[in-house]
Amino acid sequence: MFKHHRWLSVGFISLVALSAQSLPAAADDDLVDRQDTAVATNLELFGGLLLDIKVDPNDDGQYVYVTTYTPNGVFSSQDSGTTWTGLSADVDYGAGKAVVVDPASGDVYAAIGDDLLVSTNHGTSWTSLTDNLAGELPLVGSELGWSNGTLVVAVDNGAVQVSSDKGNTFTSVTLETGTRQNAISIQGDAAGKWYAVLMDYDTDTSQVFSSLDDGVTWAMLDVEAGGVTAGSVFYSIAVDPINIEHLVLSSYHPDYDSYQSFDGGDTWTALLNGTSRIGGEEAVFDGVGGLYLGIYYTNDASVAAPVWSQITTDTPLSSVQGDQYAVDAVHPTTVYSNTAFGVAKSEDQGATWVDSVTGISAVQTFAIAQANDKDRMWLGANGGLAKTSNFTAEHPDWEYPISPEENGGSIYAVWVKPSDGDYVVTGASNFLYYTADGGDTWTQAEAPEFFGTVQAIVPSPRDNSILYALYTNNSLTEDDYNGGVMKSTDAGKNWSELDFPSTLADGALAVAEQDDRDVVYVGIGAGGSENGIYTYADGEWTLLDADFNEFYVNNLLVHPQDNTIIFASFETESTAGSLYRSADGGDNWEEITTGLDDTNHLGVMVAQTDSTTTLYLSGQDGHGGEGMLYKSTDSGDSWSAYYQGKKQEFFYALLFDGLVAGNDRGLYGLQSLGDFSLKKKAVASGTRLTATLRDAATRDRLVNKRVTLYRKVNGSWRELRTVKTDSQGRARVTISATSGRVKVVWKPKAADRAEYSRTSSRVVQL
Repeated sequence: MFKHHRWLSVGFISLVALSAQSLPAAADDDLVDRQDTAVATNLELFGGLLLDIKVDPNDDGQYVYVTTYTPNGVFSSQDSGTTWTGLSADVDYGAGKAVVVDPASGDVYAAIGDDLLVSTNHGTSWTSLTDNLAGELPLVGSELGWSNGTLVVAVDNGAVQVSSDKGNTFTSVTLETGTRQNAISIQGDAAGKWYAVLMDYDTDTSQVFSSLDDGVTWAMLDVEAGGVTAGSVFYSIAVDPINIEHLVLSSYHPDYDSYQSFDGGDTWTALLNGTSRIGGEEAVFDGVGGLYLGIYYTNDASVAAPVWSQITTDTPLSSVQGDQYAVDAVHPTTVYSNTAFGVAKSEDQGATWVDSVTGISAVQTFAIAQANDKDRMWLGANGGLAKTSNFTAEHPDWEYPISPEENGGSIYAVWVKPSDGDYVVTGASNFLYYTADGGDTWTQAEAPEFFGTVQAIVPSPRDNSILYALYTNNSLTEDDYNGGVMKSTDAGKNWSELDFPSTLADGALAVAEQDDRDVVYVGIGAGGSENGIYTYADGEWTLLDADFNEFYVNNLLVHPQDNTIIFASFETESTAGSLYRSADGGDNWEEITTGLDDTNHLGVMVAQTDSTTTLYLSGQDGHGGEGMLYKSTDSGDSWSAYYQGKKQEFFYALLFDGLVAGNDRGLYGLQSLGDFSLKKKAVASGTRLTATLRDAATRDRLVNKRVTLYRKVNGSWRELRTVKTDSQGRARVTISATSGRVKVVWKPKAADRAEYSRTSSRVVQL
């Protein structure tokens, strides 16, 4: 379980006013992941929801570290937050959790996925310490602490691991037995006393523990006997570095106070803002007498009744949320905090802020929509919408986050009018909105009252003014597992309820044109009261008579070239799933899983627009849990691994304009690679070279492609001849040379460039 509890639903106040044009671009080498079968390019949508922030108290505050709950979610800045660098593409550690800095050495420790990492060079490279943990390999928790030369690591089952030798060896200590007990806050002081807040996720209660011997032994603090209201829930504990007897227990729960103690935890009094409760996810002392708590700050935390001032929350691109803070010890008026956009930095104790996200690849991208001009693209993402007006540029400029609401949150569905990239329809919780001016102004659509989240907006293939929207609700308190489908006939301005006959805690939506009418397909997802796929046509809902092994529907795809062909991806509650295809509009289905063995969470799909047979499918590897993309060139009869993402990564959206993928790390453009075999043979006239070109993922022979032979002469590669591959994907060239080095290169022409990237053979010595 991770430390923070609101990362999926945070909101913000200000609307976007600035473009990312003012932000420096990341180095090209940092943006490209080239694998054996495909090349993926990060399209520079930067930002993400933070879990932790720390500043190295040395070197003029130039080293800053953040974690995000996304794959490889540890990012380092060596220029005081101006730019950020993530982990290298060749490592795979899972989601980031917590980070802490040794103030003496500057070494930084990070909890990420199931691993504990250390960097001794300010985040340039990292080394795993996981194997040094004591006992059977535990699950690394969501919190770290460093003080007085001691490292304390939260692990599962109510335990911590303690190291006094920089993580070379650890001792395991159990604070409280229970498989759902986890330390969510750990703090130590300069005298070797430690504190921990332990959360019981079965009962949603918290306990406070202390250690007087650098974490060797622990005992529960009876905070209720010291004045804390029974049943109070806390999320962090902070130690005042000026007065180590001064502690703060913070809570953002609406029913409970935050508390402070001036005697090391023996007695506690409620922290108030006048007569009102004040709280937050994390309390942070600034080292010069001040304290940040939520969106409030006091410059004198030494008194029983501090005077609080509210920080400014607006940033140029988002708003400060105040869930996490990190203070620059060298410049105590400089503070970092989290926003819906990512990181914000203030140099005046929260009076003004600047956004700082360049290089943080942690934007969960849920939906992609593109206008016919190809340049205007809109995304639904955590924190709001993103848009660009120059998508085809080498470095697209993004405006993000944009929200139709004052306190917006994540957006899961967006539709763009094909002929007008400024006309957009989107759905937030409980409402639908549209804009005709590129998001400068938004209008709430006229729609029946609904409770839930809009998950999909799909146009009719017959008429772009006809839209269908699917909303779902998995609330545990209202209208359990409800949901439905609505229809608009005026491009999203007015909507009517279609009275979906079942429940949709989750679901999938697709629309086909069949017999000059719309046929709507709705798949019931996890949490619904039944399984299967419904169709809606001529005003009636029909449950398809098909056996899908009681799987839940994850995604539906109507083939754009033939609307009678429908694909449906499924999974069970245990993650295993399957893929089905219908060639007759849903009357009959066949399972098509060749090549998908050991694949879980089969999800979004897309058809290649210039091909009747090429498809892409997302899933997760059943062994390592990596996000996967698969490719088929035979209409789904067989599948090949196309691109491997990171541990705990999901792909949420696919679009073909070239393949564009939205995942937990942002937006990526992907191209297939070719694969050459190059053979030589001595002949009377010199050397015969035979090159065979295949799709690197599917192994299909690539025919009628112009490939070029190069020979190295005086240190430079010189073009010798260009020929086409034959019906077997082979190109033969005979040259007079019998020595030297040669290679063959394929530079895809316009017709192939959307699908394939430049490919070079190995170098052959003649």
